[in-house]
Amino acid sequence: MMMMAALVPFVEGQTSASTGQPPAPPSYCKPCLFYAGDFSPKAAKANALFNGYSEVGEGQVFVPFTVPAKHTWTVTGALANVLTNATSLQPVGTPWAIWTGVSQGKAGTQVGGCRNNATMSPTGRNAFGYNEYTYLIKAPRTCYVKLTAGTYWLTLMPQNTVNYFSFYLSDVETVPAPHQWGPPEPMDQSYANSPTFGTNYTPTWGQDFGGCAGVGCDRFSVGLLGTSK
Repeated sequence: MMMMAALVPFVEGQTSASTGQPPAPPSYCKPCLFYAGDFSPKAAKANALFNGYSEVGEGQVFVPFTVPAKHTWTVTGALANVLTNATSLQPVGTPWAIWTGVSQGKAGTQVGGCRNNATMSPTGRNAFGYNEYTYLIKAPRTCYVKLTAGTYWLTLMPQNTVNYFSFYLSDVETVPAPHQWGPPEPMDQSYANSPTFGTNYTPTWGQDFGGCAGVGCDRFSVGLLGTSK
């Protein structure tokens, strides 16, 4: 298994998948503030990046999103689509957080987040020998996060503390992405951090071994639940 880098190398000859999807978020993103879009296994440069905690190690991908000008969001939950060989969450309590000021080599500041129970549902997609699951958190009111206009970063880290399972956050390479909803995810502004693999807030789209070696990972398949006013 490759460190924090690309899950698999780019295969020449892959072509972008046609979306063929209506302009609506997936049913599980409800009420949906933002959804970056579905992973397309056959897309050119389709990839994924280590994001989770298990006996294999620990890694987090910080994924950007934007609250539009003159809007205030109340975030009531979060989701991430992840390629994994795990079949359960142990524990089901899953940490998620929202950050500001993340950049290369810089952790930024956490402005909200909790450890809440997550559900794990198959998407029906698979790639690289892994099945994809949606990890969905519907937070209790005490964990709601209110955000004013600006750019933020989301982390959601599936866990299995009793087995050597791997978790890889699915990327989004097709444009427009299937089921994309809300403000488009900013391109090439995600960062990977892993004390296990020695990466320190490394650009995911970069050429080094902290990112995806330039193969995809421009955007990632995540979303936020909540309301806007």
